[in-house]
Amino acid sequence: MVVSAANYITGNLLWPRRVYARDARREHARANVKLSTFKLKFKPKKIKILKMQTFLGYPNDLNNNILTDDYSVSSCLQKAFSLLDNLYFDKAHYTVVMEPKKIMKKYIRHGTFLPDLLGSLPTDIIFIKTWQENIVTRELWQSCFYWILPIAMTSMYLPKQPSEDYWINEFNLWEESASSQYLHSLLRSISIFLSAGFTHKKPKTSADLSLVILFQIVGTSVIWNIIARVNQLYKGANSSKIKYQNIIAEVKQYMKRRQLPYLTQCRIINYYEFCFKHQYFCEREILNTLSSYMRQEIGMHTCRKLVENVTFFNNLPLLLITRIVDILKSEIFLPNDIIVRVNESGDCMYFIASGTVAIYTSTGKEVCHLEDGAHFGEIALVMVNERRVASVVAVEICELYRLDRADFARTIHPYPMLWEQIKKIAIERHERTTILNIQ
Repeated sequence: MVVSAANYITGNLLWPRRVYARDARREHARANVKLSTFKLKFKPKKIKILKMQTFLGYPNDLNNNILTDDYSVSSCLQKAFSLLDNLYFDKAHYTVVMEPKKIMKKYIRHGTFLPDLLGSLPTDIIFIKTWQENIVTRELWQSCFYWILPIAMTSMYLPKQPSEDYWINEFNLWEESASSQYLHSLLRSISIFLSAGFTHKKPKTSADLSLVILFQIVGTSVIWNIIARVNQLYKGANSSKIKYQNIIAEVKQYMKRRQLPYLTQCRIINYYEFCFKHQYFCEREILNTLSSYMRQEIGMHTCRKLVENVTFFNNLPLLLITRIVDILKSEIFLPNDIIVRVNESGDCMYFIASGTVAIYTSTGKEVCHLEDGAHFGEIALVMVNERRVASVVAVEICELYRLDRADFARTIHPYPMLWEQIKKIAIERHERTTILNIQ
């Protein structure tokens, strides 16, 4: 039944009118209409925690921890439904709903029925039961089994003292306390499980021998399984280091087979150390698994600043800079490596990502040093058959990016106006450099 609050209070159902929620609450209180929540009728079903036994002893010394309490299903549900509202305001129709079925339906579907129900459950019982079960499972299974077998082989009905051939009579454990019996059983079972030998008396009966064989087989399997898991975890966590060590071993065998000089071998090892930092990875395979957008993002993060530092690349659009970054090639140079020779024909330029290079004139005079973020050889991109005016030598291990003239020409070809502008700036800069060299 859905009616407006005013019609319900005044009893005038012939002239329905809409009221807001605050008006309905005010008129409801003024008329002193008392609405009681509906009561859920459940048959009282008792949940009893049965007697749970936690024993550390054996049949002659049983310690019983009894925990008994009563909980009813109806009490839990009544706690949950006690938070149920008497009515609710329907925003869609601007009416007050007071029908118990609709209120309950809304409470279950769109309310907080589930959290309220979970909060009313006796969760302490679950924790206590789990705790006591864990005690039995983790501490007693192996020791109890090793203790029970001789007794079971003697009598399957009433517990009797085993014969003298069984290990229980070694220290007269049958007359000892439960704690002493358990500790001796635990010591013997652990020593057999870990294949650490026997404490004193070796097994004589077939049943005892069978149990020892079973424990040793299970123990050996568990130990080897743990070793295999640890080895697998170690390889997974250090796979890149292991690959690097394998590659270095192959490289050393190759250098030994070729009888390379010692200095050359050291340079090759330094090259691998700088490239991989003792952890091998295949950059090409990694990049092939990524999308083109992610590859461009990685390239822009690494080389964008290098490209933008070039004078005649300052005003290039972002799309063109992205294409230039994609065609850059990484190269590693060791100390004293000659990167560019004077009077050689140039067909590429270089960007210094890390390291330091020295610039030498044709007479061998050192002019300056270039460091991270610098570039050189840009004239070769726009002037064909132009000779290098200086030599460039690596002072330390350097990581450079090379931009070839052919790749740059294909990239800049759709932008003829930019190409002419870049060519003009490069020629003017080359003329100034030539004048300085003559002086």
